[in-house]
Amino acid sequence: MRDRERRQSRIAHGEEELRQIAKATRKGADPVELGSRAGRALQRLQAHKYFQYGVDARSRFWWKLDQERVKEEEAIDGWYLLETNLSSAKASPQEVLTHYKRLAEVEAAFSELKSYLEVRPVYHWRRTRVRNHVRICFLAFWMNARLGTEWVAKGFTEEVPKVLRRLQAIRLIRLVPNGRPLIGFFSKISADINALLQKLDLLPLFARPPKWAM
Repeated sequence: MRDRERRQSRIAHGEEELRQIAKATRKGADPVELGSRAGRALQRLQAHKYFQYGVDARSRFWWKLDQERVKEEEAIDGWYLLETNLSSAKASPQEVLTHYKRLAEVEAAFSELKSYLEVRPVYHWRRTRVRNHVRICFLAFWMNARLGTEWVAKGFTEEVPKVLRRLQAIRLIRLVPNGRPLIGFFSKISADINALLQKLDLLPLFARPPKWAM
C-alpha cells in the first residue's frame, strides 16, 4: 500500500511538471537544454525512472509514462531485496537479514548519538579531520551499545536515544558576570526524570556532582 501510494504521488507530480515544461516550450528550443531541464525536475521529484521523454525532429518536447517500469515495481510492492556477496553456504537468508538489521542499528546509533555530541553533518577535506570524524562516529556507536548493555543488565529495556532525549531536560547553569564565575547549579529535575535517574542508578552523580559543575 505504501509503495503504491508513494509511486502514484511521484508519477502525478512528474506528469504535472512535464506538462508545464511542454506547455512552456517554444519552437526552436535547445533540445539538450530542454532534456536537461526535464531530467533535473524529475530527479528532484524522484520520478525520473517512471518516464521517457525527448525532443522530436520539429523540436517538440514529448514524454510518456514507462508502463513496463511501473508494472515491474507493482510486482514487488511490499517486498524488499537484500543483495550480498556471500554464498548461501556462508550465510543463510536469515543471517543476511540479521546482518542488515544490525547495520541499520549502527547507522541509527551514529545519527542519534552524534547529535548529542553536537557534531554537525559537515564535509571534511583534510585527512586529520576525516579520521577524527570517524573516531567520533565510532565513539557514538560505542556509547549507544555500552549504555544499552548496562541498562538491560539492570532490567531497563527502553531505547537509549529516547532516554537521552528525556535526560536533555537537565541543564547545568553557570553564571559568569564580568568574567568572575559564580557557583553553578542544576536546573530543577522533575519527578518523572528523578524516577528515571533512580532506575538507571544515576542519582549519586547528581547527589555528588563533580567540581567542574559547581
